[in-house]
Formats: sequence, C-alpha cells, structure tokens
Amino acid sequence: MVNHSLMTNALFPKDYFAALQQVPLNNRYADYSNSAAARAAQQRSVNRREYQPGDPRQSVDWRASARSQKLMVRPQQDAPTRGLVLCLDRSASFLLESEDRDFAQRRLALALGLRCLQSKAELTVVAGAQFCTFKSVAQSNALQDFLSELSTQPGADVNLELVPKSFSTDTLVLLGSPWSSHEGIAQASFFATRLRSLLLVSERECNLPHQKLMLQHASAEEQLNVDWHASPPQSRFDNYVETQLKQLRQYGFDSASFACPPTADAVKLIESSHEFLLH
Repeated sequence: MVNHSLMTNALFPKDYFAALQQVPLNNRYADYSNSAAARAAQQRSVNRREYQPGDPRQSVDWRASARSQKLMVRPQQDAPTRGLVLCLDRSASFLLESEDRDFAQRRLALALGLRCLQSKAELTVVAGAQFCTFKSVAQSNALQDFLSELSTQPGADVNLELVPKSFSTDTLVLLGSPWSSHEGIAQASFFATRLRSLLLVSERECNLPHQKLMLQHASAEEQLNVDWHASPPQSRFDNYVETQLKQLRQYGFDSASFACPPTADAVKLIESSHEFLLH
C-alpha cells in the first residue's frame, strides 16, 4: 500500500512551494476574478426573449423584465464560466518508464491549479477518466491530495466526453507527452476560449544517441558499432515531437514541448516553467 503522505513529500517538497511563491500571480486569472461584475453586467445585456408557456421559472430575468415591462427569460445556452480546465494524460503512453514525466506533470498541475484558485477562479481537472472540480482556495489541500493520489498505473487517455455539454471555460491546458493520443481533446474548442498544451519530454528522450551507438553481443561478447549518422535517433525524435505539436496547433492549441528535469529537482521545474506559468 502506498503511503500517500510520503509520496506528497516527494512530489511537493518545501522548496517547491518556496520556488512557486517567486512566480507572480497570473494576471489572466486575476482579470477573471476582478471582472466578475463586468461579466455579470454583460450577461444582463445579452438579448433576452419574451417568456413562453413552459419556460422554467428560474430562467426569468426579473431586472430585464422590469426594464422592458414584459416577462423576459435568459437564453438556455447561458452557462457559468470556469477559469481553468487541466487535462492530464494518465495513459500507458504517458506513464511507462518515465517517472520524471509523471512528477513533472503533477507538479505543473498543482502550480497551475493553485494559481487559478488563488485568483478566485474555478478549477476543473480531467485526469484520464477522472473529473473533479475545485471552487475555492480553501480546497488547495484537496487538490494536492487528488494529484498525490493519482495512480501511477496506466489508465485512460484524456476523455473530454466526461465534461458536461453545458460546460464552458476560459482556458484549457493539456499536460501530455509526445506519445499522447489527441482523439479525446479534438473537440476542446467547443467549450474553451483559449487552448494550451505542453508535451512533457523525459530526460531519457532528451539524450538519445546522436551519431554512434556501441553494443556488446550477449554471448559472443564482441563489440557492435551502429552508425546513426544518416538519421540520428535524436533528430528523428525531435522531428516527431514537432509533428505532434503541429497537429495540436491544427486543433487550435498554443503548443510547446518541455524537457522534464530529474524527479529530485522540483525547484528547477518551477524555474524552467516560469514563462508557461505566467501565460
């Protein structure tokens, strides 16, 4: 049985939170909070239609009705707007043989989630087949527990069909890998205004052979030299990553790749992801 308290210490040590405090609060989410009254006023100004028999009583806009001297109702498509949706790939293609990628994903998710909640915006996390919403900074510990307790056993690809049809959000962020399937997030633009994705590249994937690889035959113990000069594995992998990024951009995502630091270096992760956290 996994001791989740120890896992939390390994995932989110004190120096991780100290480094996160050095990153200025995201103005985008601050604007989300500070403009609540403006958005409410904008919603009130949206064209209302006259009441029809069968309309639910809770859809009546009493202020608009008073102004027009007629009973007016809100359009059914009006839906609450949330600040941020985090999509975490927890599939086999993401987790296998890559502890540094798993740690980087959960640390980035907590960093983005805490900053969203601190700005009084609402956070939703879709982790594989799990769907969970956090509505206030008072739920910060619950968010940390949720991320700490995510299984390290391969699960499902991100599935946005879990999201309610009436859902709408300001920003959706996908934290995946170059091997992640994109089928489950292809419709993200239907309910998110801004789409971002970060493909997490493991330390091993950043250090593939460049030109020559020396192998030793298991039985004959002879040296075998493999020359990759014509098509180096690192170049081929980098080209593959760029192809994946282009596909995400076709879906409307602002996409980039991110080299995961060693699992023990939580501070380096925050320091090297400043630009992503700020925007």
